[in-house]
Amino acid sequence: MICNQIPEEKRNYLGCECTKEELEDLKLIINKSTCATQALDPCNIPENCTDRQAELFTKAALNAKAEAQYLEDYWWQSMKEKYNFSDGTFIDFNSRKFYLAKE
Repeated sequence: MICNQIPEEKRNYLGCECTKEELEDLKLIINKSTCATQALDPCNIPENCTDRQAELFTKAALNAKAEAQYLEDYWWQSMKEKYNFSDGTFIDFNSRKFYLAKE
C-alpha cells in the first residue's frame, strides 16, 4: 500500500527497500492510474463528440484504469516475493523503505 501519511513513530520498518528503478516503475503506474481516473470523470469527456465517441473514450479510460490496477497489483506481488513481506505493507517514497503501520 502507498501512504506517506502515517507518522514516523507509527512505522515499523521491515529492513528492506526497493531499488530506484522499482520505485520509478511504481510512480509511472500510479500516474497512469491517476490519469485514467481523471479521464473517467464525466466532465472530462470531450465536448462536441458523438455518443459513440464518448462511449469509446469512456471504454478506453476504463481499460487504462484496469490495466493500471493490474500493473500495481503485479508490482506489489513482485515486491512481496522478492523482499518477503506480507499484505498490508506500505512504502515510503522518500526512503524507498517498506514498513508496517504500528497499531
